[in-house]
Amino acid sequence: MPRVAIIGGGASGLLCAIHLKEILGDKVDVTVFERNNRLGKKISLSGNGRGNISNNNVNKTAYNNPTFVEPTLAKYGASNLCTYFQTLGLLTRADEEGRIYPYNEVSNSVLDVLRLALNNQKIPVVYEYVDFIKKGPEFAVGIRRFDYVVCAIGSIASNNEHQNKLATSLEELGHHFTKLIPALAPLPSTNPCLPSLVGVRVKAKGSIFIKDKKVMEESGEFIFKDHAISGIALFNLTSRFALELQKQDVKNARVSLDLFPEYSEAELATLIKTQINNQPSESLAEILTGFVQKMVALSVVKEVGKIMLSSPNNDKVLELVRILKGWDFIVTPPKDTSNAQVISGGIKTNEVNANTLESELVPNLYFGGEVLDVNGICGGYNLHFAFASGLVMAESIARKIEGK
Repeated sequence: MPRVAIIGGGASGLLCAIHLKEILGDKVDVTVFERNNRLGKKISLSGNGRGNISNNNVNKTAYNNPTFVEPTLAKYGASNLCTYFQTLGLLTRADEEGRIYPYNEVSNSVLDVLRLALNNQKIPVVYEYVDFIKKGPEFAVGIRRFDYVVCAIGSIASNNEHQNKLATSLEELGHHFTKLIPALAPLPSTNPCLPSLVGVRVKAKGSIFIKDKKVMEESGEFIFKDHAISGIALFNLTSRFALELQKQDVKNARVSLDLFPEYSEAELATLIKTQINNQPSESLAEILTGFVQKMVALSVVKEVGKIMLSSPNNDKVLELVRILKGWDFIVTPPKDTSNAQVISGGIKTNEVNANTLESELVPNLYFGGEVLDVNGICGGYNLHFAFASGLVMAESIARKIEGK
């Protein structure tokens, strides 16, 4: 009986194991290896605990390697993935942004359904580190032997000793990793206003500039932290920033926030001047409290200068508008992988068959999920690819075992 080792008990590995047994049943022996003491850690954290497993807007352009992900997404788009989950007993629904969650919006429901499927298929889970994979007539996975190996270990950027050894063994098999860079992560900044803005959220259109060249813009929520900027929109900017960091050495960049994207500078200036005329005894910060949050108003005014405007001061108003329409923060590349939802980089995709996810270098070795150099924007895209790649690998292995 063919023996299949699934290394990694996350989204990709679990769905691969379950689907493979669904297809072949007793014709295949499947074992899942998980280094943590519980399965699906990232699944439980997704969507702030609500379980953002996919997105109705999933398409190849949301990923850094669109040509590579296209065949997988063609087989399992959002609708097909949700249909599959429903066969496992998980009902889903989407929010107004297209983000797909379990119907009860509890991430542990996804894990409960997957664990139940593992039990029903009698798939054993071995909770131990896998330090190496060696290829002879069979694969040596630790002290065990297998005919097929699925590598769904997630990112190897944690600098964990066991992960490093496993990465080395994959390189010894001929595979290569691209540079590993935190993506979907807060961007560090030394802007002096940040400590006073901790926890403040703003809706804005944000742009990221590298050497004064705009590389991406994104509208949505930005969150200020002690020495960083975060939030869903910022995470999407970092996904593109990470791609640029793969190409060039960047010491710092600039994030510019337009707090009033619906208004032109002239329109905003007129509104502020009107308020100054209506409230001539108020400070500029007080005038702005009806426009932005109080702490944002205080921070912006600091950049203009603390003044009382008893009459309109055109120069100051125009400077204020310039900041409100382009509030700049110098940021540096993220380095702390523990704060990143996703790591950009991984196994080079030109070494993997895009249609089957089988290694082009080592027969019967498969790669799925984040271990590949595939990362998408925020909102369920990364978990979607992980789940979809697991299903594709299962079907590819099943066809090979059955000689089809």
